[in-house]
Amino acid sequence: MNFLDDLILEPNAFYRGYLDFERLYHMDQCLSFFVLREKQNFNHRRVDSRKGDNSKGFNCDQAIKLKGVHTSSKEETGKNLVFLTNNFAHNAETITKL
Repeated sequence: MNFLDDLILEPNAFYRGYLDFERLYHMDQCLSFFVLREKQNFNHRRVDSRKGDNSKGFNCDQAIKLKGVHTSSKEETGKNLVFLTNNFAHNAETITKL
């Protein structure tokens, strides 16, 4: 993943993120966007929640805040997937497609 340190990030571009808060913060500071899947034992709390569109498979759309000291696919698996992003302009369906 060190190659990510050499990327020149473009404002308003989307990047697939990895759960590395320093890199995600850098993306945010460059006005770039990230989308990543949540990992197990991800320490956070919900600060806002909007009802999802169950007909499209979205249970909810939530804003979170990190806790702790350091702070879609066409495949149908039947699993609940959680995606994290720093882009609030697009709806949950668009984010999961990214």
